[in-house]
Amino acid sequence: MNAGKPTFRCLSLVAALVLLLTTASVALAQGGVISGTVTSPGGYPLPAGTVVKLFEPGAWDVLGQANVDLDRGDFSLGPVPNGLYVVKAVPPSGSRYTQSQPVSVSVFNAPVNVGPVPLTEPEVFGAVTAPDGATPVPAEVRIYAGSGLLVQWLQAPAGQFLVGGLPAGSYGLRASPVTDDPYWHSPLETITLNGYTQTITLTLTAADLYGTVEDSLGNPVPEATVHATQIDGGHLHRRDLTSDSGYYAIGDLVSGTYRLIAEPPWYEGALLPSVPLTVALPGATRKDAMPKRCGNT
Repeated sequence: MNAGKPTFRCLSLVAALVLLLTTASVALAQGGVISGTVTSPGGYPLPAGTVVKLFEPGAWDVLGQANVDLDRGDFSLGPVPNGLYVVKAVPPSGSRYTQSQPVSVSVFNAPVNVGPVPLTEPEVFGAVTAPDGATPVPAEVRIYAGSGLLVQWLQAPAGQFLVGGLPAGSYGLRASPVTDDPYWHSPLETITLNGYTQTITLTLTAADLYGTVEDSLGNPVPEATVHATQIDGGHLHRRDLTSDSGYYAIGDLVSGTYRLIAEPPWYEGALLPSVPLTVALPGATRKDAMPKRCGNT
């Protein structure tokens, strides 16, 4: 009789552990709905296209998005799992307002109302130009805190952008090209926000290498990663992601010899990385004589 008791106790412990894990999983899955009210300096209605976006703290991948009632500002996100989040109200591109400051929210098995989420007035009026310093060009603009943390990611569809919704302090701004042109990122420009409006121009730089990535049939390969690695004594490495037409452009290189290789996107299982191509860069912008071809398996 006694020999069977340890087995019974072990089974009871396993059952209790399973019950505990199941209960914890149910509690974690409950979560809650995040709601609040978007306001603006000019009252209502809000600009058409205003949304509220959900992020994890310190990361800017959008976890969720909610439309906003333009006449009342109400929004509702979720339900979302238990956890810590950040919400931001974001006006449409071309609005005279800028996004709200981030609002932190903790969700644990209950709905949470974060209250007002105010759109803001712009503190920075910005422009992005081509390397000639005069021609406006579409771009993306990233804004970094002094620690290097990305805090905003803006679109400048016509080469114009507005910055707001940031606490006072110093920030770095950099523009990145979005068109199939031989452009590279602008130098990082530092600004200090102190409650006063200011203007800034970000000038894209000329690319040192540019071309296209194609498969063995001559079709463009979007979202391929092109690497340029210095092989004649330096350790410089730059990379770019191809556009929908397979175009890439890489800059910020010094004179030297580079190995170019294109890696297909992860979802293109029938493609292999390209055969490496060696390129001597004398210091002037050049177009590769041959495209990087990703081979079929």
